[in-house]
Amino acid sequence: MKKLLIITDSLGMPREEVLYEETWPFLLSKKNPHLHIIDKCLRAATTTRLIKEGGLGTDLLERYKPHFVIIQLGIVDCAPRLFSNRGLEHKLLKLMPRRIRYLYIKWIKMTRKRSIKRCYVSLDEFKTNVENYLNRSVKEHTHILFIEIAISVEYANFNPKTPHQVKKYNSALRELVKKHPFAHTLKIRDDNTFFLKDGYHLSPEGHVNLVQKIGLTENFKPNHS
Repeated sequence: MKKLLIITDSLGMPREEVLYEETWPFLLSKKNPHLHIIDKCLRAATTTRLIKEGGLGTDLLERYKPHFVIIQLGIVDCAPRLFSNRGLEHKLLKLMPRRIRYLYIKWIKMTRKRSIKRCYVSLDEFKTNVENYLNRSVKEHTHILFIEIAISVEYANFNPKTPHQVKKYNSALRELVKKHPFAHTLKIRDDNTFFLKDGYHLSPEGHVNLVQKIGLTENFKPNHS
């Protein structure tokens, strides 16, 4: 039986508005019973997982030796932030008593704007992470499908810095994937009905649409119908 490894952040996981049975990993497994699916979803995950998890990323490739991999990561990497995930402030926040941390965060929300300088994974780091994984996948003869970063039209209108970030990271992803014969990308439409109110988690309709677009052929090319 061929193995399919799924690597996502919370985008592939259930939440209050989406049952587990409505998520695209579950729907894909139901549609492809001939595949052994290895689910590696992790909330708030970035592409850094690809090069670190299990030691140099081996828990997301070499240890399982999958025939196919679907990756849906990137929005956590590129989103403009109020707080960085590194540096002195990040360390101090962890040390603050809960009440003081709450008041500090509340104050920051009133005095600071989200910035791309504080995104969790820089564009250069993102490229390094993806390229590292792609190069390793060639050695394993593994077919890779990257689902591009997606946000709704409504979210883009209210968060003007984010669409620019999404465009830059997706463009970099496509350029890297072009260099690898076993890798492909898939674009999600920015239709508001495919997203929850937050503008980046998929709605039940969005999960169904994604499964319809993925398709699993011999060379893992997505079905763009």
